[in-house]
Amino acid sequence: MALSSMLCSAVTMLAQPPVQPIRPIPRPRPSTLTLPLSRENFPFDFTFGASTSALQIEGASNNHCKGPNIWDDFILKFPDLDPYVTIFHFDLPQALQEKYGGVLGAEFIDDYVAFADLCFEKFGKKVKKWITMNEPLIFCNGYTGSFPPLRSSEWQNIRGSVGGDAAVEPYIASHNLLLAHAAAVKRYRDCYKNPVSKEEIGITLNSAWYVPYSDHKDDKEAALRALDFSLGLYLNPITYGDYPESVRSLVGNRLPKFTQEQSDLLRKSYDFIGLNYYHAYYAANDPTINNPPSFKTDSLVRNTSKNSLL
Repeated sequence: MALSSMLCSAVTMLAQPPVQPIRPIPRPRPSTLTLPLSRENFPFDFTFGASTSALQIEGASNNHCKGPNIWDDFILKFPDLDPYVTIFHFDLPQALQEKYGGVLGAEFIDDYVAFADLCFEKFGKKVKKWITMNEPLIFCNGYTGSFPPLRSSEWQNIRGSVGGDAAVEPYIASHNLLLAHAAAVKRYRDCYKNPVSKEEIGITLNSAWYVPYSDHKDDKEAALRALDFSLGLYLNPITYGDYPESVRSLVGNRLPKFTQEQSDLLRKSYDFIGLNYYHAYYAANDPTINNPPSFKTDSLVRNTSKNSLL
């Protein structure tokens, strides 16, 4: 089973939980079951990878009086590595941010595709696996004040914030990033991809894993809902052409809608799905958490580490 299929099955089984007062959260019961994990647990075409920043691997160790660093030497020892090249990794040009609001502007889509097209043209003979963008979820948290461009709602009182709306802008940013991704994939497939070669294009998403904080039905639904608002927010559109039902229901008219043409463009707009995984949380249902509404709390889920509420 492909990675995308496994992930999709996890993010579409959601139902909106009943809204009710918050209840005391019981102490979680530690698992006594440990399962062995090996390469055999994954499909034969599943690829394990490691990422690196341009600051570490520049490919210019002999230019401008620069000598090789330890990463250059390391890579030379593994000439059979299969590189995946990322086109957009948070580095939005400041000029576009000032011109039309960056990814908040629909103009970003055409500009991004033009940049991707230039990459395909100049480096396509060497690069056989492209990643359109890295972790759109993290990037869009920049519209809740967590990262650049440091936009947030006034009520958040975030130092250095340049204004914004944490209940609306992250969804607009997500929407435009998804459309830019799909448009770039179409350009690559139409103009550059060799149908008989092993060239591929995809996207890298990120998600935590969410464990129900208790055996209560509400917490079990909350864990699934948390996946919808993190992984499913991006995986569902490129797989099924629309946002998860729980996202559409809880966000309502603050969530942009796809036209039929956009939905068709998004659907299956990948040859592979990359997944960056960092940690897991306990997920507890909390219908009181989203006041005022925010991209971070619309899921009505309170995430916590094992000991923080004990």
